[in-house]
Amino acid sequence: MKTFISVLILSLNLLMFNDVARAQVNRNQLAVRAGNRSVGLMARFYSGHSNGAVENLMTMNYGCKDFSLVSLYEQHIIVPAVKGLSFYTGAGVHVGYQCAVYNTFNYSDVPQELNSQGKMSVPGQPSIWYWGIDAIGGLDYHFPNSAFHISADIKPGMSLTKNSLEIFNSAIKLGVDL
Repeated sequence: MKTFISVLILSLNLLMFNDVARAQVNRNQLAVRAGNRSVGLMARFYSGHSNGAVENLMTMNYGCKDFSLVSLYEQHIIVPAVKGLSFYTGAGVHVGYQCAVYNTFNYSDVPQELNSQGKMSVPGQPSIWYWGIDAIGGLDYHFPNSAFHISADIKPGMSLTKNSLEIFNSAIKLGVDL
């Protein structure tokens, strides 16, 4: 049931902003996103007549088997003093899957019931589907006379089904206009 609800929320989010994604002409972006907790791909679709954008992320967290899809609606505000610079804020939802986590102990910690490498593994956390809400805020710089841009953001999020809160999830994005 939780999986169904997660997929439904993400699908509704994508359908709600489908017109925004189709309305933009020649301002769509693809980027690689790397940060303090995850690495992934970003696709951003701008609205044709406003400064709104839909940003979709596909990320994997460092150090654990965690995969997530994020969809955010952003409002971009142009900074007139610097050509090509804008800042943005927004909110959205995520859905993800985390594989089982196993705690591994060295031989000296647990002298009995060892595997062939001299270590013992015990389940630490089961595999789970999770979903939650996200916010985002950042700066985007589009290089003049170029198809390239760079962004820096902070994306706090709260996973409602795995009882976790990420306050400081920051990243740098390097991308290209399509």
